[in-house]
Amino acid sequence: MELYAVDELYHSINIVKKSKLYDIFDKKKIYVNSFHHQAVKELGNNLVVSAMSEDGIIEGIESTAKEFLVGVQCHPECLTKRYPTFIKLFGELITDAEVVQP
Repeated sequence: MELYAVDELYHSINIVKKSKLYDIFDKKKIYVNSFHHQAVKELGNNLVVSAMSEDGIIEGIESTAKEFLVGVQCHPECLTKRYPTFIKLFGELITDAEVVQP
């Protein structure tokens, strides 16, 4: 079994320009720390692909029906110390949660 450092960037992903992920990172390509043996194959209702790896693996999904529903295949929580740009993802989640409070 290979061991991976969770705070290393392993490969790039291409982000769809009209997506929440693009709005958050303001880039069409970023590097992430995903390494996986499972991935999304089929999207559920109201979900769209927002990022893919060069080899065609779905790396990001978003809801078309919710204000904020973003799923990523990487582990941004492990990257925030070395790559603070990933804090933006959590900041957006917090901001959206504050807006929808009853």
